[in-house]
Amino acid sequence: MATHGVGTGCTVVLTTSAYAASITGVSQGDQSVPVIDTTHMGSADARSKTTGDLRDEGELTIEILLDNDLLGELQTAMGTVQTCTLTFPKGADTTAAKAVGQAALTSHNYTVPLEDKMVGGYTLTWCGAVVYSDAVA
Repeated sequence: MATHGVGTGCTVVLTTSAYAASITGVSQGDQSVPVIDTTHMGSADARSKTTGDLRDEGELTIEILLDNDLLGELQTAMGTVQTCTLTFPKGADTTAAKAVGQAALTSHNYTVPLEDKMVGGYTLTWCGAVVYSDAVA
């Protein structure tokens, strides 16, 4: 049976980056395969299509509370391909679900409002296959 829980406790760890942010949200962008048009002059009724074999794993968008003491580390990590481990909240399970793969930090942003918390975000682009492991009850 599926376990539905809250997002509290999700972590993102990058192997070679010391950037340890207070994460407020994680979003996985679309994962996709190419759609290849195989329509030809003898096709009838509709276009024909097939899918490619190679997945595009997409991107992770990480929302954070901005720590201005770590802005230099965030800049240093830009473009560096490293192992990324996304660990989902464990909840009642004994082992949490994970997504592990090579990823590069490809963009970052921040907002510094008057009399409110500083927030930011960064994007990790998956650079190959991502291995998913299910949670274990």
